[in-house]
Amino acid sequence: MSSEEHPSGEGPEKPDPWVAARLSEQKTQPLPDRPPEGAVALPPARPAGEAYRLGPAIGEGGMAIIYEAHDPSLGRTVALKVLKPHLSGDPDLQSRFFHEARILGQLEHPGVVPVFAAGSLPGHGPFYAMKKVRGRTLRELFRTLGPRDFRSRQHTGRLVDIFEKVCQTVAYAHAAGVLHRDLKPENIMVDEFGVVVVLDWGLSKKLNVSAEEQGIVATQIGIVKGTPAYMSPEQASGSGADVDFRTDVFALGIVLYEILTGSLPFSGHSRTEVMEKVLYHDPAPPRQLNRQASRTLAAICMKALSKDPARRYPSARELAEDIRLYRDLLPTSAYRPGLIERLAKWIGRHHAISAAAATAILIALALGAFLIHRAETSRLIHELAEQRLKDKSQKAQLSMRAGVTALRNFDEKILAAEDAMAKLPADDPARRALQSDIDELDTARYMAQNGLRSVATGLVTELTAKTDGDISKIDPEILKFFREIGVESVQALVKRRDYYKAHYYLWLFLRTDRETPIPWTEAQHKELTALRRLVEDKLREARPPDAPLPNWSKYEDQIPKRKRN
Repeated sequence: MSSEEHPSGEGPEKPDPWVAARLSEQKTQPLPDRPPEGAVALPPARPAGEAYRLGPAIGEGGMAIIYEAHDPSLGRTVALKVLKPHLSGDPDLQSRFFHEARILGQLEHPGVVPVFAAGSLPGHGPFYAMKKVRGRTLRELFRTLGPRDFRSRQHTGRLVDIFEKVCQTVAYAHAAGVLHRDLKPENIMVDEFGVVVVLDWGLSKKLNVSAEEQGIVATQIGIVKGTPAYMSPEQASGSGADVDFRTDVFALGIVLYEILTGSLPFSGHSRTEVMEKVLYHDPAPPRQLNRQASRTLAAICMKALSKDPARRYPSARELAEDIRLYRDLLPTSAYRPGLIERLAKWIGRHHAISAAAATAILIALALGAFLIHRAETSRLIHELAEQRLKDKSQKAQLSMRAGVTALRNFDEKILAAEDAMAKLPADDPARRALQSDIDELDTARYMAQNGLRSVATGLVTELTAKTDGDISKIDPEILKFFREIGVESVQALVKRRDYYKAHYYLWLFLRTDRETPIPWTEAQHKELTALRRLVEDKLREARPPDAPLPNWSKYEDQIPKRKRN
């Protein structure tokens, strides 16, 4: 089937497809046996009494017409695909037509339209009957969305849900050795209950099976077939020998690119121009067009769109698995998130100890408070009931998620303003406005940081109380996060050129290294030592010659001490 040839009689007026999927299994009836090699045998005509009653045409492609039809034997409405009359006498086209029906008949999956029967319809010629799918194509769903919708997490989540089901369907076909070769939004149908169906298997083929054995005419080998904007480089080059499951993976990558950006990665004014871009041009990264796009999804998309097939997913199964991992907030093969992003996903997966994990984000700020409150944990453990602790942890988790995002946004805005100011001449009036913005953002960040420090202190205290004050009982992975955040916090201060605060935290971390129950690793200790040398060099550049470096120990009397048990 072509893009307009799906077995549907429904238009945009159908109920909203964004509903919970309810898949109903249906089994196809066996198709006639494949004809011997070199021969094209038509299945016998159905008896007139069982003939389908044709209704109106609901779709048309280059080779066939789709009719709505009534099956009197079972009293149901079906979609009947009939080879066009002027083509029905061509044995090669008949063979290709029944090849598609045979492929569909062998793929018993909720994402593939079930085929009920195939044969010769009296007065019409070759046909096959299939389930009539009601709904809208993914292309029609795209047209209902505006540019802002493609930046909406809600709409993206729904589209990714559809995409994952498409990947699962194609993965099933790949497991059966079948390659689709024409995947695109026009060939993806979403019915009124959210069931996703992959249509138009007219260009499909079985790998490791000769064209003659499949009933595909030999003249088709080497000819470029498919939709240019959704072709893989090997498909566009006409190199049939290089086409395998990774060709479908590339087309799925293009569909995912549209979901993330609302546009095609390869476009042009002619078929030749589009194919040239597919062969020789790399698309803009999705986040360059949509800053709201998920970093993980963008990485999955670009892996699927690799020009080199060896760097793509081997089949749709691996692509579907990475999409599942993304939806489950787990690491994928395409993208390794940063520390803060990993921590946020870890919190989302582990609700029972998410508060403890969130504490790690601000361990550099909360370490002093942790030492102060350690002595109080024995009292708190008797006061805090299990349910109360759980409720407070859940509320703190939400607060920490919002707070971490706010801090990251403040840092990005401050750095951007500082970089912009550095590019302006010293007498430029715009510098005053930028400095005012920086001061305001820095103050707002300070306020947010204090609020987060308070939440972190409470969480650390409660976590310690839950372990009877024994820090060694806390999950080692959480303790590891604490130290990683400590190093990252100093790196962030250095990046912001806040050398005094960085120097203080380095002094604090290295001073408490011997007495803390959460020791630094050798690698982290070396990294902190290297950072201290860098920070001290920067401080010397800014201070008068021979001026001593800050001695934070002289302020110890003004810093609260941790009480000993």
